[in-house]
Amino acid sequence: MKQLEVNTRKDVTINDLVCSPNVILLAKQRTTTSPKGEVTTTVRYIEVCGVEKTDKLAIVQNLLKFCVAEFYVCDDLEKDFADTNIKQQKLFNQFLSGDTIYRTDSTGKVSDALISEVPLRRTALNVKSYHTITTCKPENRKAAIYQHAKAILAQCAYRSMIIDKAATIDSEQAETPTETPKKPGRKRTRKAAGATLIIPTAPAIAAAPAAM
Repeated sequence: MKQLEVNTRKDVTINDLVCSPNVILLAKQRTTTSPKGEVTTTVRYIEVCGVEKTDKLAIVQNLLKFCVAEFYVCDDLEKDFADTNIKQQKLFNQFLSGDTIYRTDSTGKVSDALISEVPLRRTALNVKSYHTITTCKPENRKAAIYQHAKAILAQCAYRSMIIDKAATIDSEQAETPTETPKKPGRKRTRKAAGATLIIPTAPAIAAAPAAM
């Protein structure tokens, strides 16, 4: 396996590739048409690392480990040679515009390992300086990679999560009973406890004068 080497193949598709067995693969396919109408398909791909497990979380964790490693190497180079103003070009980011992480079987045949509902660059595979995975202590990094990978898997189902949440909101509204508006009634004034009710005395009526 020519690990981390960017390869280019023409006139093939990603599914036609034969690569090293049991590896994680990032690939990008492009189709162009010449002025004469000739169609050419070009595939660029990179073999990231070997992997034994086939579950999605293991795939993401192994790929993420290399994305984090590249983040540190790139960051160190830019700091060490800051006076040159050189910006290091990253290997993996050019493949994150797609939505699929590939894996090869024991014969090197390529298959889909994980298909994201959003471009991979919009997930946390695009490692940032403010992510916990890059700011935590070394002894906590293994746990951080695990949690970060779980977050990536959730982000890969982002659209489905929105649709499910909208359906939940609809069901909640359907289950809420409609309240019958109450008719306005007479207002009653309650007497405060212990209050003294003062009843005004009726004015005295003057007696009529006696007849003479």
